[in-house]
Amino acid sequence: MKVFEKMPEVLTTLVAGHPGTAQSGCFDPMTGAVISPHPNGDDFADGSKI
Repeated sequence: MKVFEKMPEVLTTLVAGHPGTAQSGCFDPMTGAVISPHPNGDDFADGSKI
């Protein structure tokens, strides 16, 4: 996410602060980078289209 490029620690803090976000598979656990399209673990019809 472009808004967090200069402050990745803010993204890491937000992800850690919201239960289930880190486990969603939307963020690389080592770098915090956004994985897009995400894996759609919930099987929503349009869940991987971000």
